[in-house]
Amino acid sequence: MTAGQYAEVAQVRALGVTVDAANDDTVSLWLKAASRYIETATGGFWFEKRTLTLQLDGNDQPVLELPAPLLSATSVKVFNVVVQPGSYVIRNQRELQDFWWPRIEWVALPLRMERAFGTGGPFGQRAGFWNAWTWGQRNIEIAGDWGFVEEDFSTPALITRACAQLAANLTRKGDDRFSLYLDAETFGNYRYEYGERGQGDLITGDVEVDQVIAMYRRAPTVGAA
Repeated sequence: MTAGQYAEVAQVRALGVTVDAANDDTVSLWLKAASRYIETATGGFWFEKRTLTLQLDGNDQPVLELPAPLLSATSVKVFNVVVQPGSYVIRNQRELQDFWWPRIEWVALPLRMERAFGTGGPFGQRAGFWNAWTWGQRNIEIAGDWGFVEEDFSTPALITRACAQLAANLTRKGDDRFSLYLDAETFGNYRYEYGERGQGDLITGDVEVDQVIAMYRRAPTVGAA
């Protein structure tokens, strides 16, 4: 699978899109657009394994919501101080639906804080009095493998099918049953608010695509006050 693209040109061709309707380069552009749209409509998830180092904002809470499921972590830092494995737990069990609410949590505060940082802490105070994911801007650094993927790290088959269908729809000029619609969302704190139309499962106007988006949409409790 092409990186950043959840379906291939051949899969769009199989849906009846001919070369006369759109050449391969055009179909590839639509596939990229469809992939980005699916990410936005599901709440910012991506559906391939990506090895990344992300800087996230601390929230002064023991639970830190993540932009995507964290499959494994190679390094976790707070204000550039390494947090020892065992002081936190990654919530990524599919059977517990963690993928829809990805997060990382401290375990057994404050004892774990002292084990992770010692008694000094990044600011010199005792770790037991130091908030878990201390408030700050991009002060939490997590390196590892990320993505809403299958157990073999492949893109979910339904996402691939929806992406191909969405790209095929985009090549059909004048098809008034199809439209891209999504109310404004804020990615910074992972808070998503939908307008009247967005509250239902119809987002693109294509029932099959909308059903897949609804299945993989981020849990509505994310970012709740």
